Amino acid sequence: MEASRWDRGLPLRVAVVQLVAVYVATQRDSPRRPLDLVAVALLLAGPALLTGRHRAPVLTLAASFAPPALYFALGYRYAPCMIALGAAMVSAVRHERRAAAWVTTGAGLAGYVLLGRLLDRPDGPGPVAVTAIAAVLALVLTAGEVARVRGQRTREQRRARIAEERLRTARDLHDVLGHQVSLVTVHANLALRILDREPGSGDLERVRASLAAIKDVSRATKADLGAILTTLRAGPGGERRPPAGLDRLDELRAQSAAAGLAVDAVTTGEPRPLPSAVDLAAYRIVQEAVTNVRRHSAAGSATVRLGYGRDALDIEVTEGHGLAGMRERARSVGGWVRVSAWLPYGEAP
Repeated sequence: MEASRWDRGLPLRVAVVQLVAVYVATQRDSPRRPLDLVAVALLLAGPALLTGRHRAPVLTLAASFAPPALYFALGYRYAPCMIALGAAMVSAVRHERRAAAWVTTGAGLAGYVLLGRLLDRPDGPGPVAVTAIAAVLALVLTAGEVARVRGQRTREQRRARIAEERLRTARDLHDVLGHQVSLVTVHANLALRILDREPGSGDLERVRASLAAIKDVSRATKADLGAILTTLRAGPGGERRPPAGLDRLDELRAQSAAAGLAVDAVTTGEPRPLPSAVDLAAYRIVQEAVTNVRRHSAAGSATVRLGYGRDALDIEVTEGHGLAGMRERARSVGGWVRVSAWLPYGEAP
């Protein structure tokens, strides 16, 4: 089980708290047997046993009953000596040894009562004291159950965040590679078509421009992939690269224009800062739509309309001649083709 912040350094903290608590108790009420080195050794034995709580939680719990039992059997009377025992009980439950923890605790209490009977001490625990101790132990085990459930929920939430991060990264990779590779393909095909015939000086300039565009797109792709890999290395909670957003729309238009697709941008309403998740989603939707127009359409132009409303951003992407196959299907029933999205400004949970 992964150690929580509370769990780190637990034996040392329990030792300090246990010693201080017992010392304070002795100052308020004179004990029948004052604290000595034996008492201090017993008070430190419980926290020392906690070092094995991860490897053998149930065995640690069973052994943790011995120091307080001996402590009381020797005449020391202050209950704070059971703090280490409580920590061992909670640890056993949190390590999913629930049934064994309850059984071991019951057996330990029975052993404590039996020890009192064997010693035949007049101040040994009576029925009321045993009932009270049993109730306290049950409460401690219940607290362990609560801690176990909370820890399990935290781990599930962390796994969900990791899965979400992986999905987001996969989407980023898909969008970056789909868009950039499409640009490279367009420019490479153009250069090959020119070279297939006898190129003139003007054609050679177009080839040179296409190759330069491929070089620029490759450099941008390398930078984007490097940023994504940096995020992966940082892991969940690490420093993320600045996400893409609509501020890169002009860059997208320039790349598309170089590939032969003129993209017009029309904005209505008052532009406003968008939450990062909304900004990223808006940009990726536009990028994917423009990429699909380049891939599957003979259109020479497309229009991106951004409408900033009171509560949401409206996005609409239309292309000049329509996606050939889809346009014909839509026209046959009196329709048309476009990409449309509605993104509320509030970030989703």
